[in-house]
Amino acid sequence: MAAAHVLFGAVESLYDLRRTPRSGGAAAASLGGHALVGAVTAWTVAATGSPALAIFCGISLHLGWNLLVTGVIGSVPEGHR
Repeated sequence: MAAAHVLFGAVESLYDLRRTPRSGGAAAASLGGHALVGAVTAWTVAATGSPALAIFCGISLHLGWNLLVTGVIGSVPEGHR
């Protein structure tokens, strides 16, 4: 399960690098984020025995990660910089 996430993160990293050659940070974030989601998903199913809970945790973490890296969470509003 974790390997599938890492593989997808690697593919996304290559896409980021091909799209914008100087996007090493984006590529690293893609790989690292997917590896983290995969590890948490695999750990959750191992610890609880519940694939449904693991999927829920993986989706929640993935959504939170996407909001963070796209600047939706943690961004400073225009008038408050």
